[in-house]
Amino acid sequence: MKKFKASRKGFKFEYEFADGSVETVEYLEPTTVQIDKGVALDDDVAERLTFTKKVLKECLKADDSVVTKIIDEQVNDANIYEFKAQLDEELGKLKKSA
Repeated sequence: MKKFKASRKGFKFEYEFADGSVETVEYLEPTTVQIDKGVALDDDVAERLTFTKKVLKECLKADDSVVTKIIDEQVNDANIYEFKAQLDEELGKLKKSA
């Protein structure tokens, strides 16, 4: 008999900051609660973009200061939405191979 349990897919990756430092971070798939909140949002683009950043921050697992530094760097020096898309793509590959 197969057993099921509540679990979230995720993977670990190394993030290299602009200053050259490297941290190991885990990215977890969003929970049902997070997905439902996103679906329930109005069509306000600004609200959806803010929510996307919030969920990304919640799905990154590392020391809080590391997560904050990643978010700040992605917002100010890169494209945080592209970064999230890359993480989601890797998560999708993980799900396909399972």
